[in-house]
Amino acid sequence: MTDGRVEKLIQRGGHVAGVRPGIGGTKPVMETCPVMPSSRDSLLRSVRRWLLVTVFLLGIGVIGIADIAYTVSDYADGPVPAVIGVTGGLIALVAGLRTLGTLSSTG
Repeated sequence: MTDGRVEKLIQRGGHVAGVRPGIGGTKPVMETCPVMPSSRDSLLRSVRRWLLVTVFLLGIGVIGIADIAYTVSDYADGPVPAVIGVTGGLIALVAGLRTLGTLSSTG
């Protein structure tokens, strides 16, 4: 659409979508418009949040299992309950921080 009609329209102050005057004539440009998130995007964001909350709760559950294992072993310092507890704590920490990150970025 770079024929004479476009230049005449621009010279008269008209507007053509996707075309702006430039040096030596008209140059096509990409119009920037805000992108509206679709309902699918919001649904996927919601599912991701629920999965992160579920993983956080599973991490808390693993910490509880480690505490039960420590109690059952008559409070003996064993490496198995310690490893289970640290693993559950890391899982809960990462999932909790990621959940808070998704809430703050889209809230």
